[in-house]
Amino acid sequence: MINEQFFDYLKLLRHKYAESHQYNLFTVLRSGSDEVRLHSRFLVDVLNPIGSHNFGNLFLSDFLQRHSIELTGNITVDYEYKNIDILIRSSSTAIIIENKIYAVDQEKQLERYYETMLSEGYKDIHIFYLTLNGKEPSPTSMGNLENRGIDVKCISYQDDIHDWLTRCTELALRNAPLREAFIQYTSLISTLTNQIENMEHLEKLKKFLLSDNNLQSIAELNQAYEEIVIDVQLAMWDIIGKKMTDQFGVLSANSIAHYRNPKACVKNYVQGKRNSRFIIQEVELKEHPSAYLFVEQDHHLYLGIYTKDKELPNLAHDYNEENNMVWKYTNKKINFKNLSNEDIHFLSNTDSLDLFAQDIIDDLVNIKNMIINAS
Repeated sequence: MINEQFFDYLKLLRHKYAESHQYNLFTVLRSGSDEVRLHSRFLVDVLNPIGSHNFGNLFLSDFLQRHSIELTGNITVDYEYKNIDILIRSSSTAIIIENKIYAVDQEKQLERYYETMLSEGYKDIHIFYLTLNGKEPSPTSMGNLENRGIDVKCISYQDDIHDWLTRCTELALRNAPLREAFIQYTSLISTLTNQIENMEHLEKLKKFLLSDNNLQSIAELNQAYEEIVIDVQLAMWDIIGKKMTDQFGVLSANSIAHYRNPKACVKNYVQGKRNSRFIIQEVELKEHPSAYLFVEQDHHLYLGIYTKDKELPNLAHDYNEENNMVWKYTNKKINFKNLSNEDIHFLSNTDSLDLFAQDIIDDLVNIKNMIINAS
């Protein structure tokens, strides 16, 4: 039976071992989730034998040994080479690292990168799919790689990168600026992946859970937490759907609002079940039949307009344009595959959720007006 003392003790532990807010240069200069301009750039510099760290191939060698890969000859490490986030090459070997923190998988993305390296003469090609928690790439991104027997190795910031950078910190012990950079970056990873860094805190927590049958409460807590995550997202989709209906008219049949069991749909998404990556609310424009305003969820919410039978006019540079679709992320970015406590509190607050949904509607109105004016 869970009682107040159970949670009081957890709060006491958290308070005892909580560190005061530490200055972190990475989050000052960039968003902590900026996978391209922050994470990929930093990792490329650390992996590069001629990186600004001046440690040669020491860090790269440790990374490769962890994955049983040997490179000989001249080694190059590139950032965004032909859209490949991180590319390590030497002789006939190429190592592709696709860095996915929150970004959406693109059509046949990994297969295209593999073909690019194959066309350049590389015979030994390794593909790494790097995410916060080691999740697998979507079939959309894989293309035909699996049928061709080509393996994609899933690695995570939570384990692989965290452990590797901890070792890099030890190797750079006598270089104070570099050591501090590794410490700050590792701290950022721990924040993104919700890890406890203080080992004494963790040991006390483990000991507490093993005592007095407290472990029996964990399954109950996990179930309750999952239900909360499902409930707040279901409420979000409900209010977005109602506001879209009020503003634009009846939602299309693809919308979650028309599912027989919307909660089951959200639950499948939260649990990461196959073919449950996307949830959508959309409405067909009365002024432009076959044109649909939409709000869709992958890792983040994004909104926009797409058409089924014609190209859309070019819009302002704030929008992403792909064939017959124009879209942008919501102004407040929430990672729905890794909701923080702050995000859950935000979504569970009626007032903040209403403002969030209204901001989405305002963006859709702007897109609609721009499309109409540009037509």
